[in-house]
Formats: sequence, structure tokens, C-alpha cells
Amino acid sequence: MNFLLTLLFIFGFTQFAFSQDYYDENIGKNMDYIYSSNIKTVQLYNSDYDLSEPIIKLNSGQTLTLEFDELTSSYKQYTFSIHHCNSDWTISNLSPAEYMTGPTQEFISDYDLSYNTAIAYVHYSQKIPSYNSGFKIGGNYLVMVHENFNEENPILVKRFFVNEDIVKVDAYSTKATQVSKMNSHQQVNVTVTIDNESTIQPLEQLKIVIQQNGRWDNIIEDIKPTFIRGNQIIYDNPMNKYFEAGNEFRFLNIKDMRYKDINIESITFDGNNVPKIIIKPDLPRANQQYLTYQDINGKLLIKNDKGNDDDVESDYCKVKFILKSQKISNGAIYIYGEISSWTYLPEFAMNYNEETNSYEKELLLKQGYYNYLYSFKPIDENKGEVSVIEGSYKETENTYKVMIYQKKPNQTDVLIGIGIVNSVRN
Repeated sequence: MNFLLTLLFIFGFTQFAFSQDYYDENIGKNMDYIYSSNIKTVQLYNSDYDLSEPIIKLNSGQTLTLEFDELTSSYKQYTFSIHHCNSDWTISNLSPAEYMTGPTQEFISDYDLSYNTAIAYVHYSQKIPSYNSGFKIGGNYLVMVHENFNEENPILVKRFFVNEDIVKVDAYSTKATQVSKMNSHQQVNVTVTIDNESTIQPLEQLKIVIQQNGRWDNIIEDIKPTFIRGNQIIYDNPMNKYFEAGNEFRFLNIKDMRYKDINIESITFDGNNVPKIIIKPDLPRANQQYLTYQDINGKLLIKNDKGNDDDVESDYCKVKFILKSQKISNGAIYIYGEISSWTYLPEFAMNYNEETNSYEKELLLKQGYYNYLYSFKPIDENKGEVSVIEGSYKETENTYKVMIYQKKPNQTDVLIGIGIVNSVRN
């Protein structure tokens, strides 16, 4: 794969420009990405709640928390920068001074060394925006982390949202209205209410994007209104665009190495005292009866039940996933969810073992609680198919994020409203 990044940067408040967006052409532009194999467990969330979406409201005093580990015993001087994007995640034409106050780059000064762990690491944490800076407008944003202000060689990139919250977004999820998809797909109906005094032109300026859980490969966009009623724009059954409902997420609980959770086959330790965990073989669920149970919709939570500080006392474990299945041609099976940053990167592609008739993959994971699915991605396709292994059932609980953008006269997209709806708890 070919990753491209060309940045022209001038420090301070002066204008900089991206001459070419960095991206993986097989996955998507400006996606969440980790460029160093030593960087692990990258998380970005609203500071109020570890399992929240990376969303803050403009001028609310809210912050995001960015966290990540580097597998080393020595601290590095990392910096971060913030970049405004359009609704399709292309870099906008705004200069930093037009969307932020404060410096264009800052040091990450909050770090700690791991304590009493088999694998040494440095844990980094950063509030966004920092006390030195703030946001001027809403929109899609990227936070880029690099070493010593060197933007040409980032170590990681994460997406987040700043919501101006100037339109009301009401949404609810139902089973698909198309007969052939009623038992396997869901749809999201949306009503956007604009203030009576607003000058927003809905047909020319508004764009709606709907995201299922944290996935980026199956977003629905370019939706046209069904009708307009006064100051309400109605998106009912949006152009017969449906979401595959999928299935409830599988789970992995490695918060405590003193006992085996229900789906763990064995816990051993190698010569360096690194935990080695083998999960009981998973089975396909595509032709099974749907079973409901609570999950966290693909997220992960770092937790060490016997430690005092989850961030620096949680061990890294070698976890072996096994999926008993016939080999599927013309594509690959991936371990999928926040565990994989919702991407189809090679490190999460499973290998087929002809002797055991199973897909297998070992990942290095930090202690905690993980949700995951097995997703099949056809060759030369950007979109995965969860239903191949997991099945797809209309009853599945999913969380949908509805984002409303306004195209400004300068052709920049600004995020003016967000609605979050759960398919079970509408």
C-alpha cells in the first residue's frame, strides 16, 4: 500500500496548505491510522466518558482526551497539530487562524512510564483543545501526532467532530421498508429543524451523513430530502439506502489475568512473563438464530482489575483469535471494531490454517474489555461484509450518528448538528 503525505507547514498563525492529502487509497482519505508499529491502543473520546464518541460542542468548555502507548521505556518529544476537514474528510481550504485560536502545534507533555508490566511502554495523554487553544468553527477535524514538529512523518492520525449545534436533529431507526431487506437491514429516518430566522438554504447548503457505530466503510451520504415542511427538512426512507443490521458484537474480557473468562481457552506466560491468551474457537453465526445480549457496539475499554492505574499498570497480552470456518475465496477475514480502528489493515487480517480448518490471528492487546466482529472484505472492495460470518438480523442493536453539514460560501463544510440514535432505544 502506498501512503502519501505532503504538507507545507509554516509555524505560527500563518497559512499552510496540504498539497496532497495523505491516505490509503484502498481504505479512505484521512482515516484513523497508526504509522508506527510501536504505537498501540490509540483512543480519542469526549473527556466526560471513556466510551463516548469523539464529539465536543463548540464553545461549551468540553474537551476530548487523546491517549496512546508506545512500546518503549524512554519518553519521546511528541507534538500534535489540528486540521479542519470538509464533510468528505478532504482538507478544507481554511488556514489554522480561521478555525482555531492558539498555536498551530503543541507539545504533548502528559506522559507516564508503565509500572510493573512485562512489556514496557510509555503512556501519553492530551486534552483537545488544550488550555492554550480553542475552536472557532464546527466541522470534521484531524489530530495528527508527530515527533519534534515534523508533520511529514506522523505517527498517528485520529478523526473527531466539533458541533456548532445550531440545528435540531431528530432521528429514529426502523427495520428496512424494502421487503427483501426487512429481516436483515435497518434504515434511519431523520428530521432536521432549522430556526425560523436562519438563512440556511436546505437544498443548496445542507448535507447529511449517517454512520453506523464507528464504521466508515458503510456510511450513507448524498441523501436528498423526502420533502420540506415549513422549517423542517424530512429524510424518510432516504433513497432506499439501508444499513446491513449485522449482529451483536462478540466480546473479549482480559481485565484480570488471574482467571479465565467464559470464552477464553487458556492463559499462559512466556519466558518474559508476557501473558499468552488463546480464545475458545469462535463459530460463524450467519445461519444461527439471533440472540440478544448487551454489548458496547464495537468499542473497547482499558481496564486492569487488580491495578490502581489502568493507563500504566495494564499489561500487554498476546491474544490468539480462532474462527472455525471453511476458507472463503476472493477476499479476507478481518478482526473488526475499535480494536482495529474500524479499518481493514493487514495486521488485522486473519490467516487460514488448512490443518485446523480455521482462521487464526495473534494480536498484542492491552488489558481491558473488547468488542469485535469478523468481517469479510472482498478483494478490491473498500466495504466489508459482516453478514458473511456474523449474519444480519433486524433486531440487532446499533448506534447511528447523524451529522448535518452546511456548505459555506467559501466552499468549506461546517458541522452544524449531530443526532445520535440507538436502533433499540429510539
